[in-house]
Amino acid sequence: MRHPRTLLAAAALVGALPAAALPAPSTGWELVTDGGAFEADAGVKALTDASGNVVLAAEVTDRFHNGNLLVTKLDRGTGNTIWSHSVLGTPDKGVVVGGMVWDHAGHLLIGGTRLGCFG
Repeated sequence: MRHPRTLLAAAALVGALPAAALPAPSTGWELVTDGGAFEADAGVKALTDASGNVVLAAEVTDRFHNGNLLVTKLDRGTGNTIWSHSVLGTPDKGVVVGGMVWDHAGHLLIGGTRLGCFG
Protein backbone atom coordinates (compact mmCIF):
# COMPACT_ATOMS: atom_id res chain seq x y z
CA MET A 1 0.00 0.00 0.00
CA ARG A 2 1.33 3.41 -0.92
CA HIS A 3 1.25 6.28 1.53
CA PRO A 4 1.19 9.99 0.69
CA ARG A 5 4.59 11.61 1.02
CA THR A 6 5.70 15.13 1.57
CA LEU A 7 7.50 16.15 -1.57
CA LEU A 8 8.76 19.67 -1.52
CA ALA A 9 9.87 21.74 1.43
CA ALA A 10 11.87 24.93 1.62
CA ALA A 11 12.75 27.43 4.27
CA ALA A 12 13.71 31.07 3.83
CA LEU A 13 16.98 32.06 5.40
CA VAL A 14 16.92 35.21 7.43
CA GLY A 15 19.68 37.77 6.88
CA ALA A 16 21.49 39.17 3.86
CA LEU A 17 24.94 39.61 5.33
CA PRO A 18 28.29 38.84 3.66
CA ALA A 19 29.22 35.15 3.69
CA ALA A 20 31.76 35.54 6.51
CA ALA A 21 29.15 37.07 8.85
CA LEU A 22 26.11 34.90 8.12
CA PRO A 23 24.00 34.05 11.15
CA ALA A 24 22.75 30.53 11.75
CA PRO A 25 19.86 29.71 9.35
CA SER A 26 16.36 30.08 10.71
CA THR A 27 13.03 29.05 9.26
CA GLY A 28 10.89 32.00 8.26
CA TRP A 29 8.37 29.92 6.29
CA GLU A 30 7.85 26.43 4.95
CA LEU A 31 6.24 25.07 1.78
CA VAL A 32 4.90 21.55 1.54
CA THR A 33 3.18 20.28 -1.58
CA ASP A 34 2.21 16.96 -3.16
CA GLY A 35 2.14 16.06 -6.86
CA GLY A 36 -1.16 14.24 -6.30
CA ALA A 37 -0.32 10.64 -7.20
CA PHE A 38 0.69 9.30 -3.77
CA GLU A 39 4.13 8.59 -5.24
CA ALA A 40 7.60 9.62 -4.18
CA ASP A 41 8.26 13.24 -5.16
CA ALA A 42 11.51 15.04 -4.41
CA GLY A 43 12.98 18.51 -4.23
CA VAL A 44 16.30 17.90 -6.01
CA LYS A 45 18.12 21.24 -6.36
CA ALA A 46 17.85 24.60 -4.59
CA LEU A 47 19.50 27.95 -5.35
CA THR A 48 19.00 31.55 -4.33
CA ASP A 49 19.00 34.55 -6.64
CA ALA A 50 20.81 37.86 -6.03
CA SER A 51 17.87 39.04 -3.86
CA GLY A 52 17.83 35.88 -1.75
CA ASN A 53 14.68 34.40 -3.31
CA VAL A 54 14.66 30.59 -3.39
CA VAL A 55 14.54 28.62 -6.67
CA LEU A 56 13.64 24.93 -6.31
CA ALA A 57 13.83 22.19 -8.93
CA ALA A 58 11.78 19.11 -8.13
CA GLU A 59 10.71 15.82 -9.65
CA VAL A 60 6.99 15.35 -9.08
CA THR A 61 4.46 12.74 -10.11
CA ASP A 62 1.01 14.10 -10.94
CA ARG A 63 -2.35 12.35 -10.57
CA PHE A 64 -1.96 10.83 -14.05
CA HIS A 65 1.35 9.23 -12.93
CA ASN A 66 3.40 11.46 -15.22
CA GLY A 67 6.94 12.12 -13.96
CA ASN A 68 7.38 15.89 -14.33
CA LEU A 69 10.14 18.41 -13.69
CA LEU A 70 8.93 21.44 -11.70
CA VAL A 71 10.93 24.64 -11.16
CA THR A 72 9.51 27.24 -8.78
CA LYS A 73 10.83 30.60 -7.59
CA LEU A 74 9.66 31.61 -4.10
CA ASP A 75 9.80 34.97 -2.35
CA ARG A 76 12.44 34.87 0.38
CA GLY A 77 10.32 36.72 2.91
CA THR A 78 6.91 35.15 2.44
CA GLY A 79 7.41 31.88 0.57
CA ASN A 80 4.84 33.01 -2.04
CA THR A 81 5.36 31.76 -5.59
CA ILE A 82 6.95 34.37 -7.88
CA TRP A 83 6.85 32.04 -10.92
CA SER A 84 6.65 28.34 -11.65
CA HIS A 85 7.33 26.22 -14.73
CA SER A 86 6.86 22.52 -15.50
CA VAL A 87 8.32 20.20 -18.11
CA LEU A 88 5.81 17.39 -18.50
CA GLY A 89 6.68 13.74 -18.80
CA THR A 90 4.46 10.71 -19.39
CA PRO A 91 3.74 7.67 -17.19
CA ASP A 92 6.61 5.65 -18.69
CA LYS A 93 8.87 8.54 -19.77
CA GLY A 94 9.54 10.88 -16.86
CA VAL A 95 11.72 13.97 -16.68
CA VAL A 96 14.46 14.25 -14.04
CA VAL A 97 16.60 17.16 -12.85
CA GLY A 98 20.30 17.01 -13.71
CA GLY A 99 21.58 20.39 -12.56
CA MET A 100 20.73 24.03 -12.07
CA VAL A 101 23.01 27.11 -12.14
CA TRP A 102 22.91 30.88 -12.72
CA ASP A 103 24.98 32.14 -15.68
CA HIS A 104 27.01 35.38 -15.64
CA ALA A 105 24.09 37.36 -17.08
CA GLY A 106 21.71 36.18 -14.32
CA HIS A 107 19.81 33.62 -16.41
CA LEU A 108 18.80 30.37 -14.75
CA LEU A 109 20.05 27.28 -16.62
CA ILE A 110 18.49 23.89 -15.88
CA GLY A 111 19.66 20.56 -17.24
CA GLY A 112 17.70 17.35 -17.09
CA THR A 113 16.92 14.08 -18.78
CA ARG A 114 13.81 12.69 -20.43
CA LEU A 115 13.72 9.03 -19.53
CA GLY A 116 12.69 6.43 -22.11
CA CYS A 117 12.61 6.50 -25.87
CA PHE A 118 10.89 9.36 -27.74
CA GLY A 119 10.27 9.07 -31.44
